[in-house]
Amino acid sequence: MLLRSLASSPCPAPSLKASPLAGVAPAVLAFVLCHAGGCAAPGTGPSRPGAGNPTTQGPAARVPTPALLNSQPLAQAALLPALFELAGPQALEEAALDALLEQQLSVAGMPLPADWQAQEESLLLASIATEASTTPDDASRLLTQVRARRALGPARYLAQLRRTAMLRALVAQEAAPTQADVSRELALLQSDRARIRLLVVPSQAQAQSAREQVLMDQDPLGRAARLSVLAQRSSTDPSASAGGLIEGVSAEDPAVPLALRTALAQLAPGEVSGVLALDAGFAIALLEARTPATPSQGQSTSQEQAQARATLRLQRIAMDRLAQRLLAAANITPLDASLLWSWEQTR
Repeated sequence: MLLRSLASSPCPAPSLKASPLAGVAPAVLAFVLCHAGGCAAPGTGPSRPGAGNPTTQGPAARVPTPALLNSQPLAQAALLPALFELAGPQALEEAALDALLEQQLSVAGMPLPADWQAQEESLLLASIATEASTTPDDASRLLTQVRARRALGPARYLAQLRRTAMLRALVAQEAAPTQADVSRELALLQSDRARIRLLVVPSQAQAQSAREQVLMDQDPLGRAARLSVLAQRSSTDPSASAGGLIEGVSAEDPAVPLALRTALAQLAPGEVSGVLALDAGFAIALLEARTPATPSQGQSTSQEQAQARATLRLQRIAMDRLAQRLLAAANITPLDASLLWSWEQTR
């Protein structure tokens, strides 16, 4: 599901390609945790019953024997090759970035504050609540859902928070917003929002075929249902798993492709755009609804919010660049045969 790569997202990571709507406020939240890339490979199963509150539970203890088969030990050696081939490159890249960031902090003589975890979690939940226009309780619930979908268990979640805290500390001095940055965020805060369904495919012919299939239904709800099925089946956008659903899209957001912003401005609810050429491929969008901007609680409050959002957006951009730069300069050499195989497939 395509979600905001959160100017305020506290969890950048280095590997996945950016979504064409990076920066769009999300609806379903795959967004908050995976901003600059691969902080979270999609999970395939439901969350473990009784997993507890993700913001408070720490990593489970490691055990020499990871599993039993009919009461008999199943050795790690039986699992590691498959695990390396399934998710080795992601795990290796995350571990490498963590080590590189620790080195950077050490060289800079810049220890993290003692409450780094609480700070990052607070920022994360506040960002979710703000971007999804929901309550703190709902934000916590949404985070739990996203973590389950993206295989962010106790160990990876905590590592992700620390990774973000390290990146934020290293770029803090270069993320001072200008008045233009603040004004842009203020316009975003005061703009109407749209709920859309998006489908992105490699070719123009595929997009045109999908559009014709959607338009076969004259009912707006039927069209949305058709596009949802098509998106889940064939869309290359991260929103595919949510049926292409994206909420909180603003025509004032420069992170939204211009072609999409222009098309949405001309659509009425239930209408489908023409085929749009985006950097990521060819797209069609269906406008489900528009939501008027929330009335401001006062000029000073709006300014403060805009200042904070602009700072977080600039931090996110700088954090992404730093992560990419460190990894690009690093010499990562897998030695295990299974890990090497999967690593080479992603290069």
